[in-house]
Amino acid sequence: MVLFFYLTGLFQSELFEQSISEVMPAPREEVWNYLVDVETRSKSKQEVTQVLILEKNDLGLPLVWREETDLGGYRQYRLLEWENGKRFVQTLESSSFRIHGSWTYTIEATGNYSKLIITESSRIESPLVRGATFFVGRANSLQKEMELARNHFAERSQSLR
Repeated sequence: MVLFFYLTGLFQSELFEQSISEVMPAPREEVWNYLVDVETRSKSKQEVTQVLILEKNDLGLPLVWREETDLGGYRQYRLLEWENGKRFVQTLESSSFRIHGSWTYTIEATGNYSKLIITESSRIESPLVRGATFFVGRANSLQKEMELARNHFAERSQSLR
């Protein structure tokens, strides 16, 4: 099986870029607060066992954080840039899975709701990991990220009823 993933990965591109968007039933400020709460957001990922905030900026936003995973691996992120309430860019600066990339979160106000746009631009060095992600779908992590946001705001809107 490992050989199969490896050989499949040799024929897959290292690079991936895609954007997805969805309207969230919350004002822009609430979507922003969800995004910058990287500890809570990371802990909602099924595979994450621990989140360590390694550094914060002057505004108290996490600047560097590390997710420990149930596979014994890790992902370390860095906040690259932000436009308060509108845009948030994080980069995966190191990973035991040999994946690197950036995720840009953009929030557009649409009345009482907000349109959340997530763009992933990533690179997978390992042919073995590329082969495995080919079968689960290269956009899987991007779609999961949107699903987590959707679920967060669906729960929020249910509790307001």
